[in-house]
Amino acid sequence: MVRRMADWLSAGSAITTVGATGVALWVAVREGMARNADLRERDAERRDQEAAQARLVTCEATRLDLDAHIVNHSAAPVFDVRVIRAEATSPEGDPVAPAFKPDARRSFQVLGGGKEARTGLSHQVWGHGDVGFVPHGSTNIRLTIQFLDAAGLWWERTGAEQPRRLMGGPTAPGPDPE
Repeated sequence: MVRRMADWLSAGSAITTVGATGVALWVAVREGMARNADLRERDAERRDQEAAQARLVTCEATRLDLDAHIVNHSAAPVFDVRVIRAEATSPEGDPVAPAFKPDARRSFQVLGGGKEARTGLSHQVWGHGDVGFVPHGSTNIRLTIQFLDAAGLWWERTGAEQPRRLMGGPTAPGPDPE
């Protein structure tokens, strides 16, 4: 009888040990998941803060005058602003590559807070080599620019898309389409 009782106690002890181990493992996994979620949230907040000034630097081209505008809506300056390329979509849906006017500036050393810079677009080149003015009715005329923000971070922005951080630094402006 004593032996049977000892067997029951051993079995009960084993079950209790397994249960306690399971509870401890469950608590550890839950804490790890909560910690990872917290780290992801802090990382997203950090990236959002880094991009705060970059979101305030806009670039657009209008059909009316084909001048491309780069505007720094922030209070702090941005540096080494580079116009990398211009793109558009023809009324037929074909990609159009607007060229820059021969005297157009494609880089600006400093663009102060609240300031605007302009560069001129003159004509375009279709994918098959035809050259002419950007067709009337072209849509989605946009620039791709790169710049260094006041915090020393490089950014690229195409049209109204969200800015994208350039971890490897800037690239040289592309040549006019041929």
